[in-house]
Amino acid sequence: MLLLIMLGAAQTSAQDAASESQQKKTIRGIVVNSVTHEPVARALVSSADRRLAAMTDEQGHFELTVPQPPGGESDGTVANAQVEMFTANYLGMLMAFRPGFLNPQRNAMANQPVINNGKEVTIAIVPEALIVGQIVLPSNTGDRIEVNLYRRVIQEGRPHWIRAGAQRSRANGEFRFFDLEPGTYKLLTSEMMDRDPLTFEPGGPMYGYPPAYFPHAVNFATAEAIQLKAGMTFQAELTPVRQRYYSVELPVTNGPSDGQFERCPMATTS
Repeated sequence: MLLLIMLGAAQTSAQDAASESQQKKTIRGIVVNSVTHEPVARALVSSADRRLAAMTDEQGHFELTVPQPPGGESDGTVANAQVEMFTANYLGMLMAFRPGFLNPQRNAMANQPVINNGKEVTIAIVPEALIVGQIVLPSNTGDRIEVNLYRRVIQEGRPHWIRAGAQRSRANGEFRFFDLEPGTYKLLTSEMMDRDPLTFEPGGPMYGYPPAYFPHAVNFATAEAIQLKAGMTFQAELTPVRQRYYSVELPVTNGPSDGQFERCPMATTS
């Protein structure tokens, strides 16, 4: 009798272990650099619903245990087909990120997952591109000027330039745009009036720095287009030129009824 009980318990334990093994699935994969195809260590791999997360090892490999599908815990049995479908859903929603690469939460092209044999997944992550540079101003200004970045996009079949970011240069004139995806960009500074207390005269001539277009263009149309590739760092230098501003009177028709007009400073161009 004791022997039968022990055999029954062993059989039940083996069945439970087999059932648990069938219900739990493990997703294995590797994260690689999309440009060099080298493994990426210490990258965070997670699911879109944040239920799964793991760090890659030094060889870029990771393992994730898929949770049991809803409804499986109540009766202790889950159809194998349901588990496989549940696992396949997670395979399609995995994303990976590491600093220095595009963030998949902000950029749809940051990850390029490929599922191998329906079991293992290779996630290629795109390294960020950078634009770093220097604003060259007279050493005595000490001003921080705003730098604007525009990116060329195609909307409704036509090219458009949209603002991709703005940075205020540091006190030493340096600026840096990061987390940039491959594409075509243009760079320019915002207009800045000269408010140096040592040279500014109330009621006297006005001076300022009109927009400077990279590299030394006179307007946005003639500014050089910067072609960025994944993982590329582009060096740029902008040199705003201090110019005198003049008050100009122009005839205006259909102006405001109260007769009040705003003054619009204009810079001379050579």
